Amino acid sequence: KQKVVTSEQDERDVFAFFETETVGVLAVLQIRCGRLMYKNEYVFSAAELTEGGDIAALIADYYSETEPPREILLDRELDEESLGTLSDWLSQKANRRVAVRTPKRGDLKKLCDMATENARHRAESRRETDAKAERTLAKLASVLGLEVLPERIEAYDISNLGDEFITCSMVVYENGEPKRPDYRTFRIKTTDGADDYGAMREALTRRLAHIGDGTASLGQAPDLILLDGGVGHVHTVRPLAEAQTPPIPVFGMVKDDFHKTRCLTDGEHDISIANEQSLFVFIYGIQEEVHRVAV
Repeated sequence: KQKVVTSEQDERDVFAFFETETVGVLAVLQIRCGRLMYKNEYVFSAAELTEGGDIAALIADYYSETEPPREILLDRELDEESLGTLSDWLSQKANRRVAVRTPKRGDLKKLCDMATENARHRAESRRETDAKAERTLAKLASVLGLEVLPERIEAYDISNLGDEFITCSMVVYENGEPKRPDYRTFRIKTTDGADDYGAMREALTRRLAHIGDGTASLGQAPDLILLDGGVGHVHTVRPLAEAQTPPIPVFGMVKDDFHKTRCLTDGEHDISIANEQSLFVFIYGIQEEVHRVAV
């Protein structure tokens, strides 16, 4: 439902920035004919936007594919150079004057305060989410006996139609969250028909060969590899992962008779996660996601 926030008919967008020790958030409110038509928050790492030029560049990028309104309100003063550059660029893009200012009082100041509050709420929510994810990753490291926190996890699954269209999907979780731009799908070329172990061996051989080559996403080594499969899959991939420097731990995600996550395996022992609710939900989510992408 559109919320009436001013009695004026002018169009304007409102930007506000809020930062904690771990995260920064830029909030935007879109006001049209006195009504709040749209709002959103954009999350960044802490200290990523440290100067007025950074914020000005981000606002310019926001309008790269849309026309700016006649007025833009900011919750903070930009330095003179950044403000001038931003105003000139927006005015040129709109082919009319675009005013950029920071109100000090009245209803317009209240709009900035509203945007700041939205940014603050999002920052606090993100901080709580990150803390929960860190606890889950710490629990996973403890259960699996890992030496480092698995900040980057890669999971793999094989999919095929009979003996044809054999693929291996790779999904990536970074700091407990899916990192979809890093997902990859490998078309299997060397197996003779449906061969899960051979397909997994080919896919991981090709993937691990990219570590350290500077390739986006593939150039970075995972802290943990999870396979949608059991003992055989782990034994197939482990020699490839242990040949890396440092060696990469490999575990299988074992399913029960109902195709649901039952446990993890190191190739020798089953590791139950049934009594660790947050960990079980996390692993189950990874297993479902890698299967979805594979299919």
